[in-house]
Amino acid sequence: MRRFIGLGLLILGCQALPPAQQATFDLFACRVDALEPYTGAVYDTAQLVRQAVLGKTDLVRVLLGMGYTQAQVIEAVEAWNACEPPVVTPAPATGLTQS
Repeated sequence: MRRFIGLGLLILGCQALPPAQQATFDLFACRVDALEPYTGAVYDTAQLVRQAVLGKTDLVRVLLGMGYTQAQVIEAVEAWNACEPPVVTPAPATGLTQS
């Protein structure tokens, strides 16, 4: 994973990403880090994450196929899900208006 991030930073140089792109990159990097301990010895984890995000692979099937137990797969899924940014719900409108 560190090679991936290093390569990304090299490509970007010193330029900062726009916030939306930075958030996407951070989410991707977090997901790669979450799965690396499970898949890194066998798969290119960054490619596996790309395939999962595109709906081209089922991570649960991949992990089970690698011999991980159900509990270990749940741990990996929880690590993946922990990367999601918190959902912000807007406050309900009060119906009050300013004069």
